[in-house]
Amino acid sequence: MGIKVNNDGLAGFNAHIEMLEQFIEESMLKSAEDGLNVARDAGLQVAPYTDRTGNLRASTGYTVIKDNVTVDDSKFSPVMGTDNGSKGISEGADYLRNVKLREEKGSKIIFVAGMDYASYVEMNHDVLAGASMEASRQLYRLLKRKFK
Repeated sequence: MGIKVNNDGLAGFNAHIEMLEQFIEESMLKSAEDGLNVARDAGLQVAPYTDRTGNLRASTGYTVIKDNVTVDDSKFSPVMGTDNGSKGISEGADYLRNVKLREEKGSKIIFVAGMDYASYVEMNHDVLAGASMEASRQLYRLLKRKFK
């Protein structure tokens, strides 16, 4: 007959790992939200672009994926403009949904701008580049502080 040995000492270790994973998830969410705020504000301040309808700014969003599972998606919200960004809201949500279907495995923050002309505006103005850089900086700061 075989024997079985339980090592209950790992229970505390597993609880610690779960706490760290929760911290990483929360850090990714905070970093993504901070990055999105930069993206939505960038068109107004840093390298301003004219967004008459509000569609480009309203089409910006993110998803946070951890271990191949969506943790959260940003909300696409109305913004100032002649159209209040109504087309941008639906285009951004559709584009994010399509991007998530094509993504490879892993953990990541993905920023999107769903309007078909977003890449042309990005050539001369900050649409998403600043969002990505801010999220990376923020995530690095949070993790470095925790794991110092």
